[in-house]
Amino acid sequence: MKKILFTLLILILSSAVAPARNRIQDTFLGIRFGSDYTAVCRSDCFRSEFSGHNRWALRDYKRYNRESLAVGYYHRLIFGGYYWKEARFYFTDAQVFYKVRFYTPYTDKQSSQDRYNEVRESLHERYGGAAGISVETDDVWDDDDALSVTYRDENGRSCVLSLELRKSQNGKKFYYVFLRYEDTDVKINASYMEDL
Repeated sequence: MKKILFTLLILILSSAVAPARNRIQDTFLGIRFGSDYTAVCRSDCFRSEFSGHNRWALRDYKRYNRESLAVGYYHRLIFGGYYWKEARFYFTDAQVFYKVRFYTPYTDKQSSQDRYNEVRESLHERYGGAAGISVETDDVWDDDDALSVTYRDENGRSCVLSLELRKSQNGKKFYYVFLRYEDTDVKINASYMEDL
């Protein structure tokens, strides 16, 4: 009897977990797509980033809504088991969180390619071959100084990993590894609600 109950429990748990594999994730550093601007500012992620002498910056962010907010300047940022230089959270005009971008710059191409391949392998283990998720790749560096892989689910979410050669704000060229997640349904619904 115990064996049958145990087997049933395992089947129930595995069936509950299975649908989650065919969706792109929607929560990042404890913040879920669709959260409003104020909730993001009040999250643990932003409170720990802007603690101590940086509290004035968070108060300023709360007071004046912005199109995007960034973390990673003051604290080590780890997401998906990897260190990232910065995470930037993007908002619609209605102040709804719909996109996040993680990035790390590299001065040499080999280090950036190694990181890109590592993260790509992790993403492929998670999303590659899952029912309901499509995969698009751009493996040709010469045409645009970029490589990318894009995963899309049926719910309007996408995950894009890219390696790009770009100029930084100070004019130096770096190899950037970007990891972007976006929920177009949240963006469209937020725009629709704003128009009402």
